[in-house]
Amino acid sequence: GSGIPQVEGLLLGELKINWWSTLWRKFISGILAIGSGLMLGREGPSIQLGASIGQGVASYKRLSHNQSKGLIASGAAAGLSAAFNAPLAGVMFVLEEVYHSISPFVWVGALTGASVSDFVSTVLFGQTPVLSIGHLSVFPVQLYGLLLVFGIILGLFGFLYQKFLLFSLNCYSKIRFPKYLYGIVPFILVIPIGILWPNLLGGGNNLILSLKETPMTMKMIIVILLVRFVFSMISYGSGLPGGIFLPILTLGALSGVLMAHIFVYLHLMSANY
Repeated sequence: GSGIPQVEGLLLGELKINWWSTLWRKFISGILAIGSGLMLGREGPSIQLGASIGQGVASYKRLSHNQSKGLIASGAAAGLSAAFNAPLAGVMFVLEEVYHSISPFVWVGALTGASVSDFVSTVLFGQTPVLSIGHLSVFPVQLYGLLLVFGIILGLFGFLYQKFLLFSLNCYSKIRFPKYLYGIVPFILVIPIGILWPNLLGGGNNLILSLKETPMTMKMIIVILLVRFVFSMISYGSGLPGGIFLPILTLGALSGVLMAHIFVYLHLMSANY
């Protein structure tokens, strides 16, 4: 899976994980799963890789349980920061989703780890932020009511996404062959997508960036949204190493384009926005 539940279990003391075997296996298997074009994100594996390194350093230094938790949380923030070149997102994610509390030790450690990780990936390796969208027109305050409507619709959509995700896990559990072979299913089913629409493959960051320049009809947006939605379920439900964070961002962006078309069609806003 993504690796985030395992990091949470490790921090809660409910799981014992061998950090070294997790590190190299997740690294190789994550590259194979995500690099093949399956609709998975790299944030989950990156978080677990960072947390594993934090766990390894804590083990080497023979730190206490609380100090180890701080290093694991810092490593998780650094992993997300390196994956997206977004250090603040890494810190906030750890505080909200992984650690579930704000303490000065975790806050400062996560911020330091994420900042240095971003510095290394940006300055030494020349990476740029994954979702560098660039200049956008300022959205008028008088149209903020549309954002409320959009937020309600996306909230319902997110609820449905969770329900279907759990349903996909149940569907895989009914397949009559060993669990370690579940990964074959998305690899086979994604072949027609790769042949017909190769631009739809992967986590979706390139697709998000292309939405601004590529004009699309409403019908085309709906088709892409449905394909991405279904294959996100198929890819993640198989248990292959990969997250759903980037695929969810892609679905959100596609939903934004769809709602924008509807708002413009109803003359509720200008196409500039």
